[in-house]
Parts: sequence; C-alpha cells; structure tokens
Amino acid sequence: MTPKSSQQGFKKRRGAGRPAATEAADRLEHLLDIAAEVFLEKGYAAASVGEIATRANASKQTLYSRFPTKKDLFTGVMRRRAEAGFQILGDVLHSEKPVDEALRTYAAILIFPLVDKPTLRLLRTLIGNAESIPEPAEGFWATGPTRVYQIVVEMMRTRMERGELRSGDPEEAMHLFIAMCTGRFWSQGLLAIRPKVTKTEVERYIDRAVRAFLTVYGPSTTEE
Repeated sequence: MTPKSSQQGFKKRRGAGRPAATEAADRLEHLLDIAAEVFLEKGYAAASVGEIATRANASKQTLYSRFPTKKDLFTGVMRRRAEAGFQILGDVLHSEKPVDEALRTYAAILIFPLVDKPTLRLLRTLIGNAESIPEPAEGFWATGPTRVYQIVVEMMRTRMERGELRSGDPEEAMHLFIAMCTGRFWSQGLLAIRPKVTKTEVERYIDRAVRAFLTVYGPSTTEE
C-alpha cells in the first residue's frame, strides 16, 4: 500500500457523523499502518518519525502525544499485530474447551505469526537492532512474549488443577509446549531460507505437536 492509497483509504473510513471515539480509533489504526510500512521499508534505525507523521497526514505533535518515542511507536506496531491473539488466548484460558482443543488454539496463535511475512520482517528489524538499539526489543519482549508466557503458564496451571494435565511445574510445561510449537518454523522463518508454508502444513504440525505434548503431560501419564 502506498502512502497516497493509505491516506485515501483512511479518508473513506471516516464518513460524516462518526463518533469522536471511533474516529480517534481509526486515526490510530491508520497511524500504526503507516508506521509499519515505514519500519518495513527503512528498518528501525533509519525510520523517521517525521516521515511517518507526513505519510500519515498527521503532525509530529499528534504522533508524539500518542507515542513519546520511536521505541514506543515500534512497540505499538508490534502490540497491535499481537492483540487479537492475546484476546483469543485470554478467552481460551477461561473457557471449558477440552484440553487438546485449547492447546491447538494456543499453538495456532504461536505458530501462524512465524509464517506471516510482514510480521517476520518486523521481527528481523527488531532483532537486527537489538544489540545497538535495545529499547525496542525490550519493549516488545515485555508486551509480547512475556504476556504469552504468563497466559500459557496460567492455562497449564488451571488444567493441572482440573486434572486435565499431569501435575507438575506449569512454567516448565509452558516452555516445553512453546518450544515444540515454534521450533520447526522459528529460525528458518527469521532467516527467510525456507519455502512458503501452507496452512494445511501448519495445522498438521500443530496436531502432531499437541499429541506429542500430551504424551508427556496428558492426564493418563504417570510420573516417573
């Protein structure tokens, strides 16, 4: 999407008589769309807050009022991409879904971002600058993986208490489950050295990963 088409799309969404809160939400969505475009094109270090503001047809003052630093803006872009997944994770945490179904839902949320090209490009940008410019990586870790870990640990603990998973250390179970889910796709995805992965392939892998996890933590497994 070009900056011009982005602005036109934003204007089409507004319409007369829209509530102020809705219009403000649209403006934020538009701003984050443009910020993502610039970060993808230029990389984190070369991305300019001024250019983002210009492309988004917003003033620097408006942008800085929402995101005081470029790190905050980049974190906002990454958080937005993850937010829908967090909502689903939270819903499943408090649901009565069978444990294998809950695990499949969690696995899908963990894996599918790793086969999404725009998300992978943003992650490469993040990792490529992590040593010289650590703040964005720190912000992403706090708002992304840390939240995922907390939710999955709580799910493991809840299912253990219900007897749906074997009793054990929920944090250890979380790390094992996440490693099983992401291991196949993580490194090759970040390095862009594997062919495109299909949805069917991911779903089959999820099924195998969940079944393998339950051989260790399933309720019928006895602790050695």
